[in-house]
Amino acid sequence: MRLDLGWLQRRFWDFRQGHGIYLAFALSFFSFIVINYNLLGLFQRIFPNQLYFALAFLMVYPPLATIIGYKFHRKRQLPTDQELATLANPFLFKAMPGKELMLNLPIMRDTILLRMEIARGLNVLTPELEEAFNKHLKLIDKLMQGETLRN
Repeated sequence: MRLDLGWLQRRFWDFRQGHGIYLAFALSFFSFIVINYNLLGLFQRIFPNQLYFALAFLMVYPPLATIIGYKFHRKRQLPTDQELATLANPFLFKAMPGKELMLNLPIMRDTILLRMEIARGLNVLTPELEEAFNKHLKLIDKLMQGETLRN
């Protein structure tokens, strides 16, 4: 019997998702309630037992966290996070393997060459325009050779 490594890797990924997103999340709520109620005398004086504290916590905390998540994270922080993640993406300055490298860039290169020939045939290809076309062709060639556009 042969061990399917891909299957094991998918199950490990499923385990991490279930643990990190759901179980650890739920456990952190219960841990917070138990630890804070038992270690901080303030909550024991306000709430006669831990169940009342847990109910009060669950009534206040999720709506508060949702409001903060919406007002602060989604409206203010998320655009910054996305901008930084985009700039960290290596494919932003490099051709993506697949259709971009095999289809889009060759078509783009051929289109530039065709436009240069049309402009040359119409006698409207200025030295500046030809230089701009050649600059773009060089960038496309670098991408097609696997290079990045920034150093």
